[in-house]
Amino acid sequence: MNRVIKFRGLSKNNKWVIGSFVLDAAGGARIAKVDTSGKGLDFVHVDDDSVGQFTGLLDKNKVEIYEGDIVRWNVNTISPTGPVIFDSGAFWIDKVWNDWLRGENEVIGNIHQNPELRNATGQA
Repeated sequence: MNRVIKFRGLSKNNKWVIGSFVLDAAGGARIAKVDTSGKGLDFVHVDDDSVGQFTGLLDKNKVEIYEGDIVRWNVNTISPTGPVIFDSGAFWIDKVWNDWLRGENEVIGNIHQNPELRNATGQA
């Protein structure tokens, strides 16, 4: 089984950068990604607070789900919503681990660009 480990972070121009997470000599967060020539790496400075790891999961629209994304998932007849967090070695949504993995998920935003969605209940 191949397990993809990658991160994303918001650059200074508010664009997502995806690649490997590294700290520079000063302790600043950077994302290392293959440069446009494909022959080297670009080390892009990103907002430390925006860095999130890929969960390894895709939502129902084939969108990659990252830590910090706000996800709505369907369980029985309700559609709870919450941010993805990493805690105790697992990805969770609002302290729920198992149910959101089994449901049909949809990324509806993220905590950095859509803070108004952070506390949405998603109740139908």
